[in-house]
Parts: sequence; C-alpha cells; structure tokens
Amino acid sequence: MDLVQKVLITLLVVLIATLILFYVQTNGIAIKSSGDSSHRQPSFLILGTNGAGKTAFYNRLMSQDNQPKFEQTVSSIEPTFGHINLPLAKHSIAKTYQIIDYPGHLKYTQLLNKLILEDITLQKIKGIVYVIDSSAAATNGPRLLEVAHGLFSLLSQTEKLNNGIDILFAVNKQDLFDSRPVFKVKELLQQEVDKLVKNELMQKSSAGHEASGIDEEDDDTNRESLKEFWSSVVGRNGRFSFDMLEGNMDFIGGSVLKNKTEDWENWFDEKVMNQS
Repeated sequence: MDLVQKVLITLLVVLIATLILFYVQTNGIAIKSSGDSSHRQPSFLILGTNGAGKTAFYNRLMSQDNQPKFEQTVSSIEPTFGHINLPLAKHSIAKTYQIIDYPGHLKYTQLLNKLILEDITLQKIKGIVYVIDSSAAATNGPRLLEVAHGLFSLLSQTEKLNNGIDILFAVNKQDLFDSRPVFKVKELLQQEVDKLVKNELMQKSSAGHEASGIDEEDDDTNRESLKEFWSSVVGRNGRFSFDMLEGNMDFIGGSVLKNKTEDWENWFDEKVMNQS
C-alpha cells in the first residue's frame, strides 16, 4: 500500500468518525429537546400554599366519581402530573388536558417559573386554580403574606401574555366556623399584593453599590423590566386591583372536605367550552 492510499484511508476514517460524532450530537440534542417539551400540552395548574387543600382538590378531580372524599392528604413535595377529560359535564365532547398539582412552598417559585415559561409555555396554560385556606389563621399575618408573594410572582409572568391567564381563586374551607367570607379574602389578598407592587416600584437598582458584575447587571435589568411591567398595570393611580388584570380573576368559595367543589369544577368546564 503506497503513501497516497494510506493518506486517503486515513482521511476516510476521519470523515466517517466526524459524521458519526455529528449524528450522535444532533440526535442527543433532539432527544433532550423532546424531553424538555414532554409537558408542552394544554394544561391546568393547581397552586396554593401548603395545607390550603390543593392536593385534596387535585385528587378529587382525578377521581371523577362525585363521591365525598375524606381521606387525609399530605403536602406535595414535587409536582404531580395527571390527565383529565374536560368538560366534566359533557363526556361526549371531552378532550384530554394535563393537570398539575404543584408544591406550595415559596422555595419552588423559580422551578415553577421554568415550568410555566419553558416546559409548558404560557400559551398552553388554559387556566390556573389558586387554592386558598379561608380560615382566620391562614388569612392573617405571615401566611397571608406567603400567598401574596406567590401570587405576585405568578402574575408577573402570566400577565405578560396577551389577555393574561384566567385564575380561579378556590377559597377553600368555607365550612369552618372561623372562615372569612370570600369577599373579605379577596380584599385582604388585594391589599397585600398592592403592598408588594408598591415596594417593587420603589426599589432601586444595585448601581453604585460596592459589589458589581454580570449578576448585578442582570438583576438590574430584570428589576427594571419588572418595575416597568407593574407600573403599566397599576397606571397613574398606583393602587393594585384584581380588576386591572388582563386575565379573569374569579373568587369562588367551597370546601373540599364537605364535597362542595361543584362551582370549581364548573369553572373548568366553562374555560374549555369557551376556548374550544
């Protein structure tokens, strides 16, 4: 075998190896992309703080047998993905939707943002149920503030979509003797979100601080973007109201424990019927 043949064979081997490497990398990216979008389908999210009753409501929806459910549930520590046929009242025209019970702790906020912005995408979210514990203890002090913080973060994403995303505030535990009426829960929550909006608008950037760098610049950009967004929402009045939002905000009372969730279930049917 002369030198020319050896060189040609070497070049051929290199070419084949390059093609194999390119195929593996391309195929790997395609698989990863497909995996990332596995939840990119028409979806409803069930959110709320720990103990509000969101997992119990999720279980009730998934059972679809209309029987009272009194079993004790534990707070979810990771998202639970399921599927449900909607509308519930008209099985003959029902379509399958993804339904997600999401953990209630604030530390999961960043992962929730990734879920709704990247994994599902805002366009695929057909509605959100925000379950609220209406007992006096849960609608006062730190626990109410936790709900407001979660809602503030959520609205900062969903309201950037044209027409926003409709949210059902499922005011749970209305059967308790110390539960607050629905209108009071709405009023208290609106006041807390208003405080967060005002605080956001008053925040200054980190410019001028001793610490500086890419992270600080990114924070400044994100904060300015957030300030501009909320400024556009509240306008000159500067006072937050749920009526200002693009999405419909429905506050409806009920009780998972007492099997009084029919109005919440009707909300699902209304959403899918209007969107079909």
